Amino acid sequence: MSEKGTCVRLDEISLQEVGGGVLKGDIVDSASCQITYIVQNEGAGHDFHEHDDLGEILILLEGHCLLGLGDSTRDIQGGSLVHAPRGVPHKVKYLTKSKVIRIKFPSRGQ
Repeated sequence: MSEKGTCVRLDEISLQEVGGGVLKGDIVDSASCQITYIVQNEGAGHDFHEHDDLGEILILLEGHCLLGLGDSTRDIQGGSLVHAPRGVPHKVKYLTKSKVIRIKFPSRGQ
């Protein structure tokens, strides 16, 4: 990443296996934000959690997942964007192999 900005092709990102066949590649990792490209396997996901100090945006490029956001559950298809503000509980279960961009950023409020 450069202070002048970043431009990458997703197919050129070096992916590392992080367990369970899940692949991750950092696009940007700075104090102002973290952007990660993730290839999730069917059945991958995580339980409810929340972040006290940052917001999170999930861009589902391809695939299908169930997303818990606050007190609702949503069926999400590829081409969708989800915003989880700081302090809002969220969870995800990938129903198919999925390609995701995750953006985490410091958040002062909701």
